Amino acid sequence: CTGKYSELLINPRKAAMLNLEKKKFAIFSFGSQKHYVSIKTDNDVPEGHIMLSRRLLEKMHIPEYPIYDIVVEKNEIKIGPFIGLLVA
Repeated sequence: CTGKYSELLINPRKAAMLNLEKKKFAIFSFGSQKHYVSIKTDNDVPEGHIMLSRRLLEKMHIPEYPIYDIVVEKNEIKIGPFIGLLVA
């Protein structure tokens, strides 16, 4: 991803369902981590998916394999739940 913000790609219909169709930027949350993202719609993204830039996945240490719920509250996109274990 180039530029100041990481990217979140979403299908236009899913964006409308989540009230994201007019938003260009949002706060993306995963656990306690937050990061600004630019929102772009793309018809090639399957409706039940979102695509995140590699930069965002690496910066926030988001595993690619689980299925997450997406919740939008005002200008914040939250994904989860994800339970991590800290073993000492």
